[in-house]
Amino acid sequence: MDGISRYSLKGDVEEFRKFRSQMQHILESLDEDRLPHEVYDSAEHAVGLLKDYGHRTSKRLGQQSIELHAVIKMLFDTFRELAIAGPEKMLRLQELGGALASTSDGEKLAQCKLKLAECLDEIRQEAERFKNVGGRTVSGDARKDRLTGLESREVAEVALAKACAAKTPGCAIVIIIDRIAVYNVRFGRAVGDKVLQFFADYLVQSLPMEGQPFRWSGPAVLMLRPGTAEQATSIVRRVLEQPVEYEVELAERTILLPIAARWEVVPLMSDPRLVVNKIDSIVAFHGVPGQSRTRER
Repeated sequence: MDGISRYSLKGDVEEFRKFRSQMQHILESLDEDRLPHEVYDSAEHAVGLLKDYGHRTSKRLGQQSIELHAVIKMLFDTFRELAIAGPEKMLRLQELGGALASTSDGEKLAQCKLKLAECLDEIRQEAERFKNVGGRTVSGDARKDRLTGLESREVAEVALAKACAAKTPGCAIVIIIDRIAVYNVRFGRAVGDKVLQFFADYLVQSLPMEGQPFRWSGPAVLMLRPGTAEQATSIVRRVLEQPVEYEVELAERTILLPIAARWEVVPLMSDPRLVVNKIDSIVAFHGVPGQSRTRER
């Protein structure tokens, strides 16, 4: 009896107490001076109780298994949505969590709850935005970046989704061209755009990539390459170690502009949304104009 109570799943506490009490009564009655058929009837009744309790326990285990499966799925879905939403949303959730933990005021708790609901809704919307990225098509003017003539970010996202779906090793190479903001200020945006176009052409000629480069955002250019991250890193490092200069003709004179770039290689993953989020994080870290610069390569 002690072994049954120690290793059983109690479930409903009241039901377990009832079962234990009945079993104890049967066991105590076995010590009395009883006829064989009476002992047999008590034993049969005990077996019936044990089977009934085992059935209820199995049923409860099944229910708990279903509940646990649902909780795990919810956690995985939440983690995936957070990964898609990016570090800014993660930081926002951490701030809200700290605010919730540090207050017991009812009004402040209600405000935190409202902000938390808004943040979670934004995360779900962000995840939904990338949900069907592999099934999108891009046509017309949306295919080209109107300033540089490079293929647009929207085209890049579709190409990324197709490359990820191919299930073969591949990489996205993120290249952030330095000094574009300086050239825009000193010589005008037309010069900055020409530098971007020149350097993109240089990359096409120098790097064995798939297709044309894409303008991701600002001075960030994206290129796709088959193979492992180690192979891509070796090739890109060798090409970008060489100094590059670009001669630009202005109205009054010709200038020679040095071009340097920072870069990172992102291995393709099964979920293209994670790749997109990783690229955005790299671009933000490297300091695209209008975003904070927190590290340098």
